[in-house]
Amino acid sequence: MDVVEQLTGVSFANVPDDTKLCEMGIDSLKMMQVGAYIEETTGRTMYKKDIVDLTAGTVRELLSS
Repeated sequence: MDVVEQLTGVSFANVPDDTKLCEMGIDSLKMMQVGAYIEETTGRTMYKKDIVDLTAGTVRELLSS
């Protein structure tokens, strides 16, 4: 999560799991960077729709496994 927070410049602490990244003020370029990081880290393909729908909880879940 530290890397995601560095990429976005936004703290995920105390953010409810159902909060979308766009609702956190994260722009589309940074969301794509988060998607690329998730792909590199987990090996899971992240499509544009997946990235747009990312929530704080989903990011936590994907990166904790």
